[in-house]
Amino acid sequence: MTLGDLKQELVILQGRLKGVKLLDSDGTRALAEALGRISAALAAPKVGKGKHRRHPRWRLVIRPDLPLSFVPTTTLKHRLKIDIHCDLSEPTAGAPTGSHNIAVRVWALDKSLWFREAFDATTLADQIAASGRRVVCRFHLDLANPGQPGPRFHLQIGGNTLADEFYWHPKTLDVPRFCHHPLNLLLTCEFILKTFYPEHYDQVADDPTWAAAVKVAQKSYLAPYFERLHNFDESLLLRRLWN
Repeated sequence: MTLGDLKQELVILQGRLKGVKLLDSDGTRALAEALGRISAALAAPKVGKGKHRRHPRWRLVIRPDLPLSFVPTTTLKHRLKIDIHCDLSEPTAGAPTGSHNIAVRVWALDKSLWFREAFDATTLADQIAASGRRVVCRFHLDLANPGQPGPRFHLQIGGNTLADEFYWHPKTLDVPRFCHHPLNLLLTCEFILKTFYPEHYDQVADDPTWAAAVKVAQKSYLAPYFERLHNFDESLLLRRLWN
């Protein structure tokens, strides 16, 4: 996935998600800032000599304090708010050349999900009420660090939480890490739409520009991963996926 591919992906995310009114103000700003940084990198002079001249490897960062944030859900049992932050690097042959972490937070907006009398300290109730929301689910899709035990690409519950999330998961409990195919920002947004905003999914997914961008992402990340799975000895799959 080239720098140009990444810019096109962000343009499509911005246009399609705003078009169906699924981004809130933070989400709109987060995408605009990311697109501005990537556009500036694309406009900068290439490095190298001759036919090897190219843009430096890209990095896409969306901060947790300004996440790609969606509007509250309206068709599920509870009112939820979803956001994503990430730190991604350019892939080569399906493998990121640096960091690769996508964190998804699910915030509860219903009071019935804010406070658990049997488990939470009473002083927490007022803090959560003042915030008006609480993280009830938090997971991230990650590339294992060098030497880190677990599947190379994995899904993990918890992560580095912030104080205003009021989410509890032991920081020292960093297992299990579940085998999971790699995702990028667009593929994660596709999953968010299908899961939390199913009434809008077909409207977005049927758009030719969205489908084209998904195919670029799938070719960049999924094709090498599933090719690796295709050529495996059945008794050694976990070893093959392990970092």
